[in-house]
Amino acid sequence: MSASLAFPQVRGVTPELGFPAQNPPERQPFAGYPQPVCDYTGEEPPQEAGGGFSDNRDTRYVYAHAGRVHGQVLVLRGLLPSAPRTRNGERTLAAGQQVRYWSITDGAGDFDYATLLIRNVVPDQGLDQAVGRVTRIDEESDVMGDFLPHGRYMSTAEFEKPGERPQLDW
Repeated sequence: MSASLAFPQVRGVTPELGFPAQNPPERQPFAGYPQPVCDYTGEEPPQEAGGGFSDNRDTRYVYAHAGRVHGQVLVLRGLLPSAPRTRNGERTLAAGQQVRYWSITDGAGDFDYATLLIRNVVPDQGLDQAVGRVTRIDEESDVMGDFLPHGRYMSTAEFEKPGERPQLDW
């Protein structure tokens, strides 16, 4: 790290480059706009899941901070909910479809840092693992199970190694 870079102390420690990204990424339900800011400041975040940003009765988020300082590639592994193909204007969930729409996106960031957002829009009433079923911080793994992706950082060379799939043994 360059001597010219200076970070303020947070929670009594001086953060490293890439803060607050962790390895492995720490996923948590989005409890409102102040929550990601609290990750920087060390203030107590809201404990109730849901609310703020673009959350509404139909849309809920889980987020994680990601930083290139931990690796060039971040591989996510988990189950994706089924969704309708809307190219032909389908407007409702058919039997067996779990959400109207889902996405994984970089909500904010730059070349070395990103906030990853996982979104469920209009989940089926029967999808017990939907993001919106998480009501408290720290219960997301229990509620979402395999629908909450796990992440692993690795080098580009490790990810692209000819003839081999990356080791995703978590």
